[in-house]
Amino acid sequence: MRCAAPGDRIREVDEALGELVAYLEFELRNHPRIPDASPFLEAVDPLRAMLIR
Repeated sequence: MRCAAPGDRIREVDEALGELVAYLEFELRNHPRIPDASPFLEAVDPLRAMLIR
């Protein structure tokens, strides 16, 4: 089992969180029961901003 250095782990977690946000945005835009995803996407904006360094 490989133990990642703390810096590597932080980067990996940041990347994973970014992927989760991207997936959430995709699902909101394409969900058949959400006619206008804009309010939900606006609510996700602060989360995305926290992930961009």
